[in-house]
Amino acid sequence: MNPPLRWSDFDTYLNARHLGDLPWRVKIKQIVIEETHPRPGVATRVPVTAFEGVRPRLILSPTNQDKLAELFGDLVAGSLGQTVTIRVVPMKVAGQERFPIRIFPPDQSPYLTMAAIHETLDTSEEEEGEESVVTAVVAAPVATSAPAAARQPSEVDEITFDDDPPALLAKQQPEKKPNGHNGQATITEFWRAIKAREMTREEGKTLVGKMGGDFQAALDYLRPPAATA
Repeated sequence: MNPPLRWSDFDTYLNARHLGDLPWRVKIKQIVIEETHPRPGVATRVPVTAFEGVRPRLILSPTNQDKLAELFGDLVAGSLGQTVTIRVVPMKVAGQERFPIRIFPPDQSPYLTMAAIHETLDTSEEEEGEESVVTAVVAAPVATSAPAAARQPSEVDEITFDDDPPALLAKQQPEKKPNGHNGQATITEFWRAIKAREMTREEGKTLVGKMGGDFQAALDYLRPPAATA
């Protein structure tokens, strides 16, 4: 029986949602030059790498090109067959939060596969749904007038400039409500703590509700008190 078809199976390039907040090892299978269109009427030729066992490819930003040259030498062929680690490094560019994928020396991170990408996307959607439920419970309706229609989030395919041209083609991350100092990372850590304590999702939602919808406060509550001298 074939696995169910997913929209993410049609993604051409890797983006932050594929990786989540974890590092992944990948083996470079191929590097080719492709033409991208950062703006209407503008064509740019950029190097793109394919990884073994992963369908979406990664457009190599100048930063990542420099890292490959540092690790494996100036010849592009020197990078073929090599293993590296990739992860998302959030940053602000011109006041806008961006989520470029960076290349690092290989470590002991798990290998990225299509199954891992699917699991990451499923987990992200589940956690976003849980956050929405908790927010709705905490923010009980008190207005006397009719509530305003909720803004529908949209995903926009755009060219996200890395640090220098050529542009990095990436899918814009949907805006998330910050929780604690690390935003989505805090939410992910909270649900992992709930699972580690063998608590149910309902118990987790109840705890966040008691903390006023603050995932960081709920996570701090789960942590053991610091030892005193």
